[in-house]
Amino acid sequence: RSFMEAQRFLARRRLKQQGFTETRDPKIRDLSYWERCDADEPPLLVLHGYGRGLASPLFDALLPALGRRRVIIVDCGWLLVTRVPLRGDFDQSVPTVRQIAEAVAAKLERQPVDILAHSFGTAVASALLQKLEAEAAGAQRAVLMDPMCFIPGISKQA
Repeated sequence: RSFMEAQRFLARRRLKQQGFTETRDPKIRDLSYWERCDADEPPLLVLHGYGRGLASPLFDALLPALGRRRVIIVDCGWLLVTRVPLRGDFDQSVPTVRQIAEAVAAKLERQPVDILAHSFGTAVASALLQKLEAEAAGAQRAVLMDPMCFIPGISKQA
């Protein structure tokens, strides 16, 4: 656990060095947004998967390649390997996929986005795309990498 927490600390420091600032969601504990707003183009919304979170190698390769693109990374702090309940018995402190999607939609304030989602993030992206479409906000493009297709009990939580 301490190894993962150290990696997370270093990842947060790297994001700050690359010009990202963190804001916490006002309603969901351990949900935060890392944002870099350098360009006028629609932001790239990044939804990470279960496992290493911000310490994922995905960010090491992706962020430098984006140059100064406007990016919003949705950080679900409870999705680290060391923090997710192992027995599948979720309590009220773990938000549902739809609750996360609603929080992200509120953060976006109806602005158009491009979405990049990995693993668990693809479930959030799916719910977010439905919500954005219903609000006539929408996403311009969405890329779902390694889409989530089976996690025991997840349908009960969505």
